[in-house]
Amino acid sequence: MKKLDRYVLRELFVPFLIGVFSLVFMWQANLLIAIMKDFNSSNIPTLAIVQMIWFKTPEFLKLTLPAGMALSTSLAMTRLTRESELIAIRSAGVPVRRVLVPILIFGALVGVGNFYMTEKLQPIAERRYRDVMQKALILGAAPNFMSNVMLKVGPRGTVYFSTIERAPGGNARVTDVIYIEQQGDGKMAVITGREGLYSKGVWTLPKGVLRLFEDERLVEMRSGSTKLDERITLDNVFAAGATSNELPLADLRRQASRGKDSGIDTRMIEVEIQRRFAGPAICFIFALTGPVLAILFGRGGAFVGVLLSMLLVGAYLNVYVVSAEVFGRNGWIPPVAAAWFPNLFFLAIGVWLLRKVE
Repeated sequence: MKKLDRYVLRELFVPFLIGVFSLVFMWQANLLIAIMKDFNSSNIPTLAIVQMIWFKTPEFLKLTLPAGMALSTSLAMTRLTRESELIAIRSAGVPVRRVLVPILIFGALVGVGNFYMTEKLQPIAERRYRDVMQKALILGAAPNFMSNVMLKVGPRGTVYFSTIERAPGGNARVTDVIYIEQQGDGKMAVITGREGLYSKGVWTLPKGVLRLFEDERLVEMRSGSTKLDERITLDNVFAAGATSNELPLADLRRQASRGKDSGIDTRMIEVEIQRRFAGPAICFIFALTGPVLAILFGRGGAFVGVLLSMLLVGAYLNVYVVSAEVFGRNGWIPPVAAAWFPNLFFLAIGVWLLRKVE
């Protein structure tokens, strides 16, 4: 049987690589087009564009590995079916489920790799992508790329500014700045400035005015060049917090726990936690469902495998969106069910079709 396993894996491996890399290249090309469309690319270093595409690749792989699994299994089994090789194998007394063993093992390994990449590589890559993207905004965005922004700074501070625009040397210029800091015991500091300059993560107001209040009474006022005590980085301006793609499982679970303690709705965080396991698991399920569909319809033509894989992936994505984004988000089903229902649904289809084929 080892010879049979090697033969099936050889049929599977090349279509898998072709499917995964072609889909990744497609996603990378779409990202490149978006960057060239949204930014003034003449002001962005080529290395920064390459870095953005490279750091986004783990997310593309997370999406394309299951699709590559569906494509390769459908193509491989379609060829074996059309050229009657599967009939010869079965006539030797080998059941279909035995032929699927190396495919299922390969699907499980791809799923483990998908989980490792999502848990270990993607959070690091996403943080670096966001950092490069935000620097690119300074260099390549439209002159007034943000306006009327208010955000929290530190534990007690709030800052408001009306616009940010590009300045020479990769810096940024802000206008109409108001910084408010609650100092406790009825004390409050207010810093205002008509204009400010961003440089190396610090906002400086050349003609700032500092006012200190105590129990709503103005107790001190002075003017001059002022630097805000709290560093306001581009992370604060363009991202209220890390996205779920940037967080490993441990951080997501802590975030969910803190949200529950604070009375915040954590349904989508809990769905994402379950999705970290359900996403890689679909690689194994596609390794079952794809080949069985190919056996049933493989004699229809050389490109039936491609069509079947596209339909399989498309159907799964639609079921997942309805289950997670509609049912899960609205709390109609528990987060575990929202993330795992599409997997169980397609697993049940695969098992039923396998029994029908046998």
